[in-house]
Amino acid sequence: MTSSALSLTSTTNDEDAYHNPHYHHSGSGAGGGGGEHPWLRKADTFTQADEDLVSSETTYVAMLREELWQALSAHVAMNRKEKIDAGLNCLEQVRQKKLRQQEEETQRKSFRGSMQGRHHYFYVLVVVPPYTFRNSDHRVNLAAELRRIASKEQSIDSSTTLVYRIVEVDSVRRALLATIVNPDILAVVIQDNVPIEHSQASSHALVGFEGFVRGIEMFVDSPVAKMRAGAPVLPALIRSISQCRANVDIFCVCTAMGLGTLEPVSHLIKRAFFPNDDHSDLHEAILAGVRSKMRCPFFEALKRYAERPIGVFHALAISRGNSVRRSKWIQGLIDFYGVNLFKAESSATCGGLDSLLDPHGSLLDAQNLAARAYDASYAFFVTNGTSTSNKIVLQAVLRPGEVVLVDRDCHKSHHYGFVLAGSSPCYLDAYPLHRFSMYGGVPLQEIKKTLLAYKAAQRLHEVKLLVLTNCTFDGIVYNVKRVIEECLAIKPDLVFLFDEAWFSYATFHPILKKRTAMNAANEIRRWLMEGKYHRLYQELLDVLGVEDLHSVDLPTLANTRLYPDPRKMRVRVYATHSIHKSLTSLRQGSMILVNDDLFESHVHTSFKEAYYTHMSTSPNYQILATIDVGRSQMELEGYGLVERQIEAAFFIRRLLIRDHLIRKYFTVLSPRDMIPSMMRHHSREILSEEAFQCEMNVQTLEQVWLSDDEFVLDPTRITLFTGLSGLDGETFKVKWLMDKYGIQINKTSRNSVLFMTNIGTTRSSCIFLKACIRSCAQELEMHRLMSSARELEEINDSIRALVEDCPDLPNFSFFHPAFRKQTPSSLLRPPSSSP
Repeated sequence: MTSSALSLTSTTNDEDAYHNPHYHHSGSGAGGGGGEHPWLRKADTFTQADEDLVSSETTYVAMLREELWQALSAHVAMNRKEKIDAGLNCLEQVRQKKLRQQEEETQRKSFRGSMQGRHHYFYVLVVVPPYTFRNSDHRVNLAAELRRIASKEQSIDSSTTLVYRIVEVDSVRRALLATIVNPDILAVVIQDNVPIEHSQASSHALVGFEGFVRGIEMFVDSPVAKMRAGAPVLPALIRSISQCRANVDIFCVCTAMGLGTLEPVSHLIKRAFFPNDDHSDLHEAILAGVRSKMRCPFFEALKRYAERPIGVFHALAISRGNSVRRSKWIQGLIDFYGVNLFKAESSATCGGLDSLLDPHGSLLDAQNLAARAYDASYAFFVTNGTSTSNKIVLQAVLRPGEVVLVDRDCHKSHHYGFVLAGSSPCYLDAYPLHRFSMYGGVPLQEIKKTLLAYKAAQRLHEVKLLVLTNCTFDGIVYNVKRVIEECLAIKPDLVFLFDEAWFSYATFHPILKKRTAMNAANEIRRWLMEGKYHRLYQELLDVLGVEDLHSVDLPTLANTRLYPDPRKMRVRVYATHSIHKSLTSLRQGSMILVNDDLFESHVHTSFKEAYYTHMSTSPNYQILATIDVGRSQMELEGYGLVERQIEAAFFIRRLLIRDHLIRKYFTVLSPRDMIPSMMRHHSREILSEEAFQCEMNVQTLEQVWLSDDEFVLDPTRITLFTGLSGLDGETFKVKWLMDKYGIQINKTSRNSVLFMTNIGTTRSSCIFLKACIRSCAQELEMHRLMSSARELEEINDSIRALVEDCPDLPNFSFFHPAFRKQTPSSLLRPPSSSP
């Protein structure tokens, strides 16, 4: 069960909700003795939970029922039959809850259908001190006043497109849990004097379900512990909400004393209000914040342009669809694509549209909004795919003769980018996975030894750029922050390019984004401003017993956790994203993200020239519009979409691993299979090897991804080992999955196939995939049962060839000698690592 299966309770509109006897269950438990049974308390908590925190679309009651049945089975096996009745009562209440949800959802749909226009619904979290009869003041009425203002506005103007519901909580812990649990919360209103936790347990608290919430250790328990230790409550709460949900607007309603404590986090607050103010401004500010995320400047400009009666006396005969409508033969194009596609097809850069090569209007606004959404300084749209994005960055940053360190298993566009830039690539070897015929990532030890070898040869000044693929096609994700830190300790002005073509969605999830390039760059810059690197660097020097790292021998530097000198370091990070691969965009929609301290002074001019070189003067406006809309979608609902994407992958793993027939012929690869033990030793200290080999789940995801491990495995990818079936990856992909069942995948190896979930993956498609793979397993089983001894021997030979006879991986990164430059002779290759 994941966070989507949870529900918290908000207070009702009645100010006396906390004192209503309905909220206090006093019946005796199944265990007797007049006390309340723990099972009944959980059931009572769940069934009386208000829907305001979790929308019905994300509530998987079936998953809860499955977990409860498993718990019942365990208790029966332990002869603890006295709890069976309590469990059955719990299941019955879950069923009643489901029926009530369906009835209320039907009523809501009927209500929405009766309203004019399209309405967008979201939630506002209001964090207030708990209400008591002896402390009745303006604080308790904030949520009620917002409801009154919103209701009055809607009654006056029925065409209002934004409608919000209020979730009211009365402690810091509940506020943090609500932020994690409900992906539809887009604004948070916080009052001062909110307690960290309740002094007494409440029947409508989230009891017993914290273990199923992703991120609770980092975004709930850790901040609460700091507050208990004396950290200011209000700033710590605001900082935690911002770290968890960066796209949520935060508002404060505080006294002058409370506002005085907000200086350290003032940049995270959208706007602050005094308690006695009229809260109409707060209501308008909430709506304005959501509207700013809904804005799609270029898409809206393109729609307005398409609606105008334009006369075309320039290029594009297909513009407005005239060449198609006038034809006697090809009107099927309009029948298939619709007329709006052709109305929006234009070569104009005025009339509300904009020039991609020199944006100054709607496209510039769209790119600025994208930079905000992706935590970058600048964002540039690219309509030729990330192959072009990579070449633009390489040609902008590199100069002829400069050395670039690059993963040998990088995308082919990087190789051609080096040719265009006239640079000299020094290839880094990723750790091999011979058994599965694939490469992993480049070990940090390999990168450091290469840099130190250039330093020993007094050629470190030639090295300009490090290029890594994060994450790889197979889902290997780097510890980006650690890579940057240790490399800057050796070369403080090194530039980094992270090819995140397959990792765009990670920005919008609080755990996954910790290993993205832009988040790492911002985190490093924040640590630099807060003085943390001054302390860490000095501690490093004290441990080594030196005054400067220049006096430390190279083997020691290679084997020591390094931190950069804050007086010399520069944060210079670029990332390229294939928006079309994992988010909402037409094919070839890509983006370049810039987080470079020296971009304006050192790179901007050459970047513009490289951009002009590779970008067309006739970009596809439809691609640009979908990039714009895709950004808006992820700002508004990205957290919930990625949560469901992760859940879908967990669901597929669970279905495949728990089916014994499937496991006989196919194996779901785990982090233990794909990441060498020495490169995940921090998580090995937390989790046993058995936990790694078993299913990935909520707890392991958070613990592993937030550790200091060199590599982690992307949870949205499932690599299926096909060797035990005797089928190679390509045959299984084409002859079985596609030809027989219509299942499309892309990546295969000699003995594996890769399944990738995305923000559009549905649970029904997951079940269909499992059914198809099981059908394959059944067919293989029947074929084996019907085979003769000779045929069985041939099958076993095929399996042996795929499982045991593993050839060496190819080396495919050679250039013409004119474009190659030898690395220093002192370069010491690290020993090859094997999983």
